[in-house]
Amino acid sequence: MSTAEAATRALEFLSGPEKWIKDDFAGPFYRPDRVCLGNALLLAKCGSLTAWIQGEPEYEAAWEIITAQFPDRVAAWRSALRGVPAFNDHPDTTFDEVRMVLEKMAAG
Repeated sequence: MSTAEAATRALEFLSGPEKWIKDDFAGPFYRPDRVCLGNALLLAKCGSLTAWIQGEPEYEAAWEIITAQFPDRVAAWRSALRGVPAFNDHPDTTFDEVRMVLEKMAAG
């Protein structure tokens, strides 16, 4: 599956604001109907939340867009593994911005 295909599928998991969650520290096992940006990518790519995505092109592609579009929100983070969740959980991040990251990924 390409990065664009994974992003398109992740958009399905985040079909509306009610499907998105911030501060998902407990994991979607407690709220399977709501996911963060990282878990949407994980589900899209692997179909499971037990897989590991560090270093995967999907996280790296999201990180590239996030650092270009929102550098002030992720300046303290140096890696996609920590930066993607930090962006999702940042107080200023909105559902529309999360979708925009995925839409840019899907567009290639």
